[in-house]
Amino acid sequence: MRISENMLIDSMRGSLAANREQLVDAQNTLASGKRLNRPSDDPAAAEQILGFRGQIASLAQYRRNIQKGSARMAVTDASLESVRGLLQDARNLAQEQSGGTFDDQTRAAALEAARHIYDQVMDMANSRYGDQYLFGGHRSDGPPASRDDAYNATWSGDEGDVRIAIGANTSVSLNSGGRNPFRNADGTLVFDTLKNVIDGLAGGDAALVAAQVGTLDQAVERIKAVQGADAIVAERLAATDTQWQHLQNHYESLLADTENADMNQAAVDLMTRQTAYEAALTATSRVVGQSLLDFLK
Repeated sequence: MRISENMLIDSMRGSLAANREQLVDAQNTLASGKRLNRPSDDPAAAEQILGFRGQIASLAQYRRNIQKGSARMAVTDASLESVRGLLQDARNLAQEQSGGTFDDQTRAAALEAARHIYDQVMDMANSRYGDQYLFGGHRSDGPPASRDDAYNATWSGDEGDVRIAIGANTSVSLNSGGRNPFRNADGTLVFDTLKNVIDGLAGGDAALVAAQVGTLDQAVERIKAVQGADAIVAERLAATDTQWQHLQNHYESLLADTENADMNQAAVDLMTRQTAYEAALTATSRVVGQSLLDFLK
């Protein structure tokens, strides 16, 4: 087969293009620090990289959910701790005033204290985390508790269960499964009990005041029970976050091993490709620079 000058030139051009492409790849690897800059570089590795990134993104989202949930539960616990202390104060006040032997001045001071406790408990019932009310269930865009001038309370929240996803097909409740800590076992609000204390003190009805002591004890125990249930969830959130952190670090390590280039090797490859390309240029210039007249000399 006779090799023409055009065939020779085409062959050299192809060789130059291949060397140039390899040089560009080496430059891109060194510049980006990535072993793979496009899926075609290594399809199998590219598929692994997509899988690793998907796992990392999912774990990062679960951890964000957990961190927000943990922060919300911390605010919830602080609010309930304040409520528990206030209800205990109300119980002690009711116990002290149940004998009905105090003078009007002492009873007036106790009445003012009871009213103050009522309003403080309502403030805690309307606690917020961000722009959401903690104890309103699914109706979290407005305050769940309100009252009129006669201390008649209205509850606008519901018993909706507020949950967050902490894993694939796994979620936890941030409000004890929708349980309302301000509602007694018989369904009445704790504000009704506090109102009875206020009404009893205002009307000098020691028996009515005394009747609220046991109910307030139950209210305190209910708050404790809700706090205990929330503490279990908080511990689970912390343990899960630690688990996901370890797993996220593992996938990030696998991603780096698969995707990142060995920079020392990349520098050597670049020098090698550059030398090869320059050599190809020199060889091509010598051959192509010759013409038919050069052979006729």
